[in-house]
Amino acid sequence: MTSDIASELEKCQVLLEELQSKTQQKHLSLWSELNPELKTWNEMALGYLNSFDLVEKYRNAKEGSPEAFLYSNSLESCVEFAGKYSMEIKKQELTELTVLIFLFGLIFGFARWTIRKKKKSILSMLALFFLLSAAQGLADDQPTLRIYTYDALTGKNSFGEFLSKKFSEKYRAKVQFISFGTAGEAVNQVILEGSKTKADLLMGLDEVLFRKVEKRSLFYELDPALSAGLEPDLKRSTTRTFIPFDYGFLSFVYDDTRTAFPRRVSLKTFPEALSPQHKVVVQDPRTSSLGIEFLIWTFEKLKDGGKQFWAALSPHILTVSPGWSGAYELFLRKQADFVISYTTSPAYHRIREKKESIKPLIFEEGHFRQVEGISVLKTSNQKELASKFIQYVVGEEAQSQLPTFQWIYPARKGIVLPSEFQDIPRPKQIAIDWEEVSLKKDQWIKDWALTLSQEPK
Repeated sequence: MTSDIASELEKCQVLLEELQSKTQQKHLSLWSELNPELKTWNEMALGYLNSFDLVEKYRNAKEGSPEAFLYSNSLESCVEFAGKYSMEIKKQELTELTVLIFLFGLIFGFARWTIRKKKKSILSMLALFFLLSAAQGLADDQPTLRIYTYDALTGKNSFGEFLSKKFSEKYRAKVQFISFGTAGEAVNQVILEGSKTKADLLMGLDEVLFRKVEKRSLFYELDPALSAGLEPDLKRSTTRTFIPFDYGFLSFVYDDTRTAFPRRVSLKTFPEALSPQHKVVVQDPRTSSLGIEFLIWTFEKLKDGGKQFWAALSPHILTVSPGWSGAYELFLRKQADFVISYTTSPAYHRIREKKESIKPLIFEEGHFRQVEGISVLKTSNQKELASKFIQYVVGEEAQSQLPTFQWIYPARKGIVLPSEFQDIPRPKQIAIDWEEVSLKKDQWIKDWALTLSQEPK
């Protein structure tokens, strides 16, 4: 990897930090509280800054390699976002100035009218004071709900944006999403902040991550009635402190116009079924939810055959990506034939691109089911409002919109799915022994890393 890209990425990182610092200036900081759009951009910037550590390990990758692509792609993405972020700040400054001119014009006009009419009553002065206060800040009486989550759940046209708008309208409360590169980073931030954390909720935790931190006593016990409307088979994933809101089945997806492959295969023999030229992209189990879940799937289902599976798959692995986005981008760029995603990922291509060629593999042994949930933190001062937020998230209005935001299944029973989802096979789910996972997960990661580090035989 040339030093030029590394240098430019560092410059972009500094630029984002400067832009974010600019929004913290008194006038824009206030304006971002009043303006959900600027607040969303600030949250996306935080997500970019948090993601730089994940790609740093690819700094010295060989030029032309998939790892070098992931690094340079981070630069392209950062530069593009920084340009849009800068333009958005300028636009918001202009909007803010226009609003202030209007308010002060209103104040000036009111003052002239008051003097002309010689109405210097207390009531007039109070009205003038109210207008001045409005120029400095609106909606300060509204409570703010702060939610830590992963970046894909926030931003433009996201489920988070939808929830923020609808919940704010319904409950006259501000919803502030603070996004991180992964849900794991969001949890780590809560742990680092301790009792001083600003978060009221954690959203987007999967079962693996939740079970990892459950014993830390971070979470507030919720009313069991919140989970009453969920699908019955999600009850085993539901606790008083973890309420599921969506779920999906992991699988490899591929494009059948460029890769000929049987739709139904055995997980155990999948590596042997690949042609020598076939390449796959997987996610790192040390940084990615999908990565650790796929690892658990292989070791939990194949038992002692887990190592052999990874040894056989290793020659076909194009690269190991820090997360889902980078891996899927390599697949879309046709550098990889298969990528770990969800069985429902084809629905996105059908609806957004009118493309029918993206297909999931269905494995005979069954699939790992990822369940994402929401938890309220014990330290929150907005527990009642947080409970109402969860009630809204798992309610019919939000759940009916979830599939075309998250591209996986809603947790609520009885939701009618878009037609593009309905003919996607719903695979059987493998049983997970969570006690075994807890005891063996770290060793599985070590075995995985050792296996992939060895030269293929």
